[in-house]
Amino acid sequence: MRFVFLSTSFGFGPVSKAVTIARALQRRCHEAVLAFYGDGIALDFARRAHVFDEIHELAVDTDLGRARLRRTAADATAVVSVLNMSVAADWNPVVDPPLYVVDSLDWMWHAPPPGIDNAQAVFVQDFLLDREVEFGSNRRAVPPIDAAQGVARGPRSGELLINLSGLANPFVHGDLYLRYARLVLEALLPEATTRYGSVLVCTNAALSAALRDDYPNVQIGHLPHDEFVRRLARCERLITAPGITTTVEALSMGVPPRFLPPQNYSQALILERYRDVLPPGCLVPLSAIHPSLRIPAGLPEAIGVAAVEAALRACLGPYSDVLGDRLRGLLKTQEDPLPGLGAFVRHRWTEPGQDSVAELIVRNATLTDTRTRHASS
Repeated sequence: MRFVFLSTSFGFGPVSKAVTIARALQRRCHEAVLAFYGDGIALDFARRAHVFDEIHELAVDTDLGRARLRRTAADATAVVSVLNMSVAADWNPVVDPPLYVVDSLDWMWHAPPPGIDNAQAVFVQDFLLDREVEFGSNRRAVPPIDAAQGVARGPRSGELLINLSGLANPFVHGDLYLRYARLVLEALLPEATTRYGSVLVCTNAALSAALRDDYPNVQIGHLPHDEFVRRLARCERLITAPGITTTVEALSMGVPPRFLPPQNYSQALILERYRDVLPPGCLVPLSAIHPSLRIPAGLPEAIGVAAVEAALRACLGPYSDVLGDRLRGLLKTQEDPLPGLGAFVRHRWTEPGQDSVAELIVRNATLTDTRTRHASS
């Protein structure tokens, strides 16, 4: 059986979920051949995970790339798309392999993504949901997808973990993310290097290379995800981008996260929701830097991305002193965000989301394979 995975290349969150689900599927189907299609930081992340049997460079966030994917995945047992919602639009469930879509941003959508009914199933992650799952009979809520499931909070290492995450977005151009990373580190490192025994900065490979020359005494790099989770379990303090994946992992292990300013539209909305329930010293939403920078919900994605980019440029320009003060506050606060974060999971689950996803995919594939064998015998 050959299972094809793809994700959108917006940060590390989608591809990280793809890796976690692939591992869960592999545990349930030992004969599975796992293939990944993607580009950019998603491709690099998938290579470092060492879980896929095949890795193919393909720009799946483009119309041309998705058309090519349909041709190359025609013989697949199933196709698993993590947050690449556009792949469903042209999918033909009659002739194409079964398509499974994993969606952690359901709470953002005000209408069904085009073609989503073409998917065999849509797995909606139960985190930040403010309503029951809607939009069709193929959608089902699953627990948070959590690579840290079963990893215990280890003895403290004295290390400050600054997780800048993927810092990549196909709609953002120029040096914005490099400037963002430098301002964050310039604000945090002078005090951090004296307060903590060591400092680890995690981000994508290209940004890591650009930052190392500026900060030679700090470990900066793109860790394989297993290693990242191990360091997360033992860190003294976590200061992280407000993406859902690391938040879920920190919540699972009882590591209190403090949140950097957003890097994209979904993170901007996440922080505004967190602001209502978390202690103010634990996060840096755009509206806390200046009320005019608050990004409204319900915008078309391209407009929302452009609005966040404009707000970040203002943070790096006229509001840089305010931003620096807020960032330094993340080092000092003793407020605990964990109780508030727990309220964003609607149900109490007994297993992580990747197990629910993998179990259904393998069960359906096995049933199809059995029927095919019987029909040909």
